[in-house]
Amino acid sequence: MSLLNKQANVFTPDTRKQILFVSGIGIFRVRNKATIANTALWHYNIADSSPTLAKYLPYDSFKITNNSSEDIDFYINQNTDKKVLVPAGTIQTVTDVALWSWIVENLNTTDTISIGEIEVAFERQGATTNTLAKKIANVIGGA
Repeated sequence: MSLLNKQANVFTPDTRKQILFVSGIGIFRVRNKATIANTALWHYNIADSSPTLAKYLPYDSFKITNNSSEDIDFYINQNTDKKVLVPAGTIQTVTDVALWSWIVENLNTTDTISIGEIEVAFERQGATTNTLAKKIANVIGGA
């Protein structure tokens, strides 16, 4: 059966979900639009910041690029128990974790992070053997 509804020649919500599951979503990038003072926080909630991006939540793969000269902590979903240390001038990649929001904390006690020095690139990856196996296990386990 084709994912395209041939009678109406449009995608239905269910077929759209199937296409997104298989093909994934493109990469979206967000940079800090304000300076982050020493020991300060940058909060970002995808749903609140962009209705366009909100419809693809949650994202399952993201890359944090720290182009500043300060170390940062990246709190996944604004949860202080789920943090990633991103040293100055490095890139950290996280996969297979649902991302809805984050907090970036400037760990330096004296220096400020400039506008645009922190970038978070996030996407929803397409289906892989692992994701298909998890989906099948959930269906079998839920039966």
